[in-house]
Amino acid sequence: MKKNDTPSILLASLSIGLVWLYFALVLLLGRSIGGMSVGLTFIASSIPFVASLVFILIRYVMHRGLIKSQQILTVSLGLILSLGSLIIADIAYSLYLNSRAFEKPHIENSRQYDPAFVGGELYPRRFFPTDENFWLYKPNLSVKGTHYGHFYHPELMQSPILAKSVFELHQFSCSIDQHGLRNTTPMGQADVLALGDSFTFGWAMDREKSWVGLLEHAIHRPIYNLGIDGASPKQELELLKYLLRTQEPSMRIRKILWMIYEGNDLEGSYESERPKPSSPSYTNQLFKGTLVQGLITIPSLIKEQAIITKLLNGDVALRFPTFQARDYNPYVIDGIRSWFPFFQSPVLGPRLFYPKYIEEAQQPLSYVLHHPNTPHLNQVFREMALLEKEFSFQVIVIIVPTGERLHGPFYENFPPISAEPHFIDYVSKVSESLGFQTLNLLSKLKPYADNELLYFRDDSHWNQRGHELAAEIIRSEVFQQ
Repeated sequence: MKKNDTPSILLASLSIGLVWLYFALVLLLGRSIGGMSVGLTFIASSIPFVASLVFILIRYVMHRGLIKSQQILTVSLGLILSLGSLIIADIAYSLYLNSRAFEKPHIENSRQYDPAFVGGELYPRRFFPTDENFWLYKPNLSVKGTHYGHFYHPELMQSPILAKSVFELHQFSCSIDQHGLRNTTPMGQADVLALGDSFTFGWAMDREKSWVGLLEHAIHRPIYNLGIDGASPKQELELLKYLLRTQEPSMRIRKILWMIYEGNDLEGSYESERPKPSSPSYTNQLFKGTLVQGLITIPSLIKEQAIITKLLNGDVALRFPTFQARDYNPYVIDGIRSWFPFFQSPVLGPRLFYPKYIEEAQQPLSYVLHHPNTPHLNQVFREMALLEKEFSFQVIVIIVPTGERLHGPFYENFPPISAEPHFIDYVSKVSESLGFQTLNLLSKLKPYADNELLYFRDDSHWNQRGHELAAEIIRSEVFQQ
């Protein structure tokens, strides 16, 4: 080792330190390790340690004659160039996503100019009752009104076909009880619980017209509805555990109808604790309005824009919708640009679809097997099996397909989807392995899929006919002796 080798060693230490900083920000910032949250202070203090360790190791290796200064210099420059290329790729992909976002209608910006309701405006508000990650509705509330579906935007009403044949006002009334759930029947009177997300809640449906209300009438037994819109299987499990802790003496559960949705139940939240309320830190408050405030946000921006972060969060679709007819643009209807693709069926009629669900329906089996939430989903099912045994009730798992999978193949120019419903098959396998009775609604609804539209034309949820068929199938498969 020579004295003029020191710059090469310093450059190597710097390059590896920068690589460590990038991956520490992307993979560790904000995460919990051993019960401790990794913050900027920890990452910043680790950089001198990493750089010093690298300096000592390289100096030792060079002293032994195992590597030359020129090789160190080449590797160091390669690392710096690779890191720079990765950051450029992160920025380029974020720019691409931002350019696509220009097409998306910003509903929140138009609400003060539109007399119509959308679902989120009319529906009861959710809150976190404990530190666990689950919701209840704010209790003792009744609402009634009409609203358009999720795909509605006032600008799209300029399209004649959307205005006349797709957008429809949905009649909705809802009563939230003292427990923060959508029920009019006291909890203690029901021995059947319906657990799930908005499909269980009965989105855009009066209670008596939802599958829960129809099934309740058909079996002549009260059903207590635990459906919370937007809830993941993990949040549904935590809600059930909470009720068993706090209301168990008044509950007499015999059956739980647990509805799992293909659309977003793998991508939902599987954190154990609720999100912490966002409040400005002391540092941000101290440097507010100064140049330093902008510099403080750089680490979080690096993490947020990273392709790796988007992959881990499931925000990057590895396969994008490809449309069969090159001259057909499903995002332009009557000259109006839409965020939601539009397709026509000679039998089922016109409908808007949700692009994310199309992308998910195109994914291979590996998407499900290697998704970061799959181990958490498995754990949720195992915990549910333990609850079933401990409290001596029966869990029936009911799997709901997306409208994209059920109806998409019967629409002209609809992009090809996977031949097998990988998420549905995976959940069925896990459910059956734990001894749960499993009801796959995809196979039960398929005979109707090419002739009857079971989902709203302007929303991703079941319409009245979809709820009627679901109630009849569940009655026949679960309650008919």
